[in-house]
Amino acid sequence: MFNDKTSKKMKAFSIIIIIATLFAACSPNNNKQNTTTDNSDSLNNTEKIAATTPSDKESLQLFNNKCMICHNTGTSEETAIAPPMVSVKRRYKMSFDTKEEFVKAVVDYTGNPSDEHALMVKAKEKFNIMPKLMYDKADLEKIAAFIYDNEIEQPVWFGEHFKKEHGNFKAVENATPENPENPKILLHNKCVICHQTSNLQTKPIAPLISEFSAVYKEKYKTKEAFSKAIVHFVNVPNEADALLKESVAQYNLMPRLNYSENTVKIIADYLYGSDEKNIDSQMKKITKNNTPTENTPQSVYESKCKICHNINVAQGEMLAPPMVNIQRKYKMLHKTKEEFIAAVVNFTSSPTQEKAVMFGALKQFDVMPKLNYHENDLKMAAEYIYDNQFEKPAWFK
Repeated sequence: MFNDKTSKKMKAFSIIIIIATLFAACSPNNNKQNTTTDNSDSLNNTEKIAATTPSDKESLQLFNNKCMICHNTGTSEETAIAPPMVSVKRRYKMSFDTKEEFVKAVVDYTGNPSDEHALMVKAKEKFNIMPKLMYDKADLEKIAAFIYDNEIEQPVWFGEHFKKEHGNFKAVENATPENPENPKILLHNKCVICHQTSNLQTKPIAPLISEFSAVYKEKYKTKEAFSKAIVHFVNVPNEADALLKESVAQYNLMPRLNYSENTVKIIADYLYGSDEKNIDSQMKKITKNNTPTENTPQSVYESKCKICHNINVAQGEMLAPPMVNIQRKYKMLHKTKEEFIAAVVNFTSSPTQEKAVMFGALKQFDVMPKLNYHENDLKMAAEYIYDNQFEKPAWFK
């Protein structure tokens, strides 16, 4: 048939043909013909989206070549190796209001990924820290600007995944000042448990909403300045920036709350446009309408404990450890129901570092604030915690 020299030439030619075929299969032109199936790769779907918006083609190409190889929307939830880019964009826009801040944050993190700077806690747990990519800073800036400016495709599974992971958190985050009902409910759900006198508390544990709102309005005349000051203090509570010095002395400094900047800004914008004379009564009305007339172990738990130990939020948004973890820890230490209830009531009525048994939670959330609940209510809540099973958060291990 062929001699050895001819055979070697034929093999070499065949290898060249195979390599050329592979390059052709991977070329952008060929990819454009493969967009009819559900698993069409995300590069092409992004091109279709970007075609409807003004976009620099170079930035689009950089985005496709440098990001979508890992953040590919064509993969399934099980085979994904990084969070979908729509989720990355959403999380960074929650924390950074302007395009300049958004771009800088994305570039800084991508250029030097680290645990302490990771915003997407659940993604970090699932995929680990992204590798350090030696991309040119100018290219990263173009990519980040492209992500900020353009609608990014989400995988077909993402909507159901988001609902399962975050529960009603999406509706909360989508509250806007244009819809006056949502910010009002958001203010109530996030702030009222501390900043209100009601049947929830035997006495106040923080200044009334009207009190701190009036003081901030007196100092910060514009809505922008008012909201910026509120967001800053809630994110980083400190005595130097506290305007209500007497409240700090009376109630101690407020704990650091893991609320997104976007959430706090929605609340602050709403407060700026609200009348201080009516805001407390409005909040009391919402509380009254959602509080049962007769306390039971379940109703006490639902109204007094669940708001902070709520698992229907992202891990980075939790204010306190999940109740399933608390129950497990206290049952390990206290063998009878009576001992369990006494220990929970003892700590909750007067929380201190010395009494704390959940050292990981203490490090992450600090000591819980002293809640001036009736002792009988604390006993009913502790009884409910002992007797019932609690759902684990999706991220819980």
